[in-house]
Amino acid sequence: MKWRIVRVSSENPFMNLAIEEAILIAVDRGVVPSTLRFWVHDRTVVIGRFQCPVEEVDLEKCVKDKVYVVRRHTGGGAVYHDRGNLNYALSISKGSSRVFGNSILGNFKVVGECIADALRMLGYNANFRPINDIEIEGRKVSGMAASVHKSAVFVHGCLLVNTDVSNLTKYLRIPKVKYVTKGVKSAVKRVVTLHELKGSPVEMREVEDAIAEAFSHKLGVSFKESDLTEYEIKLAEKLYMEKYTTLEWMAHICPECPRYSEDIEKLKAYLEAIRK
Repeated sequence: MKWRIVRVSSENPFMNLAIEEAILIAVDRGVVPSTLRFWVHDRTVVIGRFQCPVEEVDLEKCVKDKVYVVRRHTGGGAVYHDRGNLNYALSISKGSSRVFGNSILGNFKVVGECIADALRMLGYNANFRPINDIEIEGRKVSGMAASVHKSAVFVHGCLLVNTDVSNLTKYLRIPKVKYVTKGVKSAVKRVVTLHELKGSPVEMREVEDAIAEAFSHKLGVSFKESDLTEYEIKLAEKLYMEKYTTLEWMAHICPECPRYSEDIEKLKAYLEAIRK
């Protein structure tokens, strides 16, 4: 079975999320084969589909420091990205693999074990920890989110390679319970980068190739390097304009919230400021 590898990154974080969904839609519609995409972008907070940006992110600091805030199409929590963060995204046709199906937890397990295998190839003592984490020596190095569609499944995650993790608490409002329940005293101590463990910078391409090799071994597939199709490019541009950069998509603030009007104005101000 031949799958694609697409190594396409946009300088615009909103477009990166639009490309991610465009590939998924193309796979779901049978336009392109199952696809593994690797990408990076600069200083950005990515929030989950159902999160309130005002609750999760310090918008004022983001504007001041020119940090983007974008909403992805999957659930889960907020994460901080920079160029030391490797994003991996799998859009898989249900007909191309027997190990992926309608169970999101099952799909997390398959992908999580592959990412852990890849890291072990590189010399790290990595393990998949349900529900959706990959850990090294008890500290989180990657998390995942997923969705299931008519003819495709989708799993994506971010891997802390050379990331500046000090920015996690600078821009995100992280509830204390999220890390205290893991037995650590701070959100920063809960996570670790490959750079920190190795003691020197880690080559992104080396990590990407290990991940592809792990998937190839576990799933019995081979990969072909590919660019985006014209279909995907046009669809990504449409999603960028009509979805990802709109206030309607970015808001998702509950109308019953007593701060609804105030929060909407904050988000409007943020979007206006970040576009300048």
